[in-house]
Amino acid sequence: MISKEKIIITIREAIRDVTGLTELDESMSLIGKDLKILPSSFLYIFNILEKKLNLDVHCVFQTCSFQVMTIGNLADAFFNLQDSKILQ
Repeated sequence: MISKEKIIITIREAIRDVTGLTELDESMSLIGKDLKILPSSFLYIFNILEKKLNLDVHCVFQTCSFQVMTIGNLADAFFNLQDSKILQ
């Protein structure tokens, strides 16, 4: 099981690799106007995350609202997704 801290690092790295953004607060909205992340960039970010975390990260959107789109909330969702994957 991947720790929540490692998931946070992985999310930050994926965002950095795709967008070049490095100064991100865990509670900052990733879909807000301030960051100017293009919607298409999230396809690349989530592709990286699926490969590095070995999870179907898109599944979090089946149960979560747009509020999941912070680094902290995504880390929580991905961490919990590991539990559901183990139970299957």
